[in-house]
Amino acid sequence: MAGLMDLIKGMLPQAPVEQSPLQSMGNSSAGVGIDYISSLMDSNFENEGLKQALLASIGHETGGTFDYTQKQGNDGPARGLFQMEGGMLDAYNNYVDTNNLVDSAQTQVGFMKSILDSGKDYDIGAGNRSKLRAAIATNNPDTILKEFTDRVERPGIPHNERRIEYLNKIKELRSR
Repeated sequence: MAGLMDLIKGMLPQAPVEQSPLQSMGNSSAGVGIDYISSLMDSNFENEGLKQALLASIGHETGGTFDYTQKQGNDGPARGLFQMEGGMLDAYNNYVDTNNLVDSAQTQVGFMKSILDSGKDYDIGAGNRSKLRAAIATNNPDTILKEFTDRVERPGIPHNERRIEYLNKIKELRSR
């Protein structure tokens, strides 16, 4: 009987748990969340503007969950932190297989680093890479986010206003 009561209590609303501002923005069902994704950015990239732009993009693309297992709504083809689809998703899957990796937040961020650094694993084109590198050199997250969206993600409907909302939250949280 005590086990049943514990089960029922577990189903009732609980008192709110104290969370850091980054945690309250999004914690994934996969136990990753923004704190972990932010730490991956810190360990993979030096440019703070780029880190903020990537976090904002991920926030938008995952609907604030920061969950690397995120699937596009309505059973769409996009997957992951960057909502990869088509050729990029194929290249990612090849990257995972070729390097004997498993799908994870760390693997997805590593794949994106490869795209941004060399294009070896997925080529966005020399012109796009050049324009993106110029934006990254400004260290301005607003500029980087726009170029990253246009040159790498290339969404059908960019929803730039939502991306900027996430960017403003990220800027505030990372400045603390």
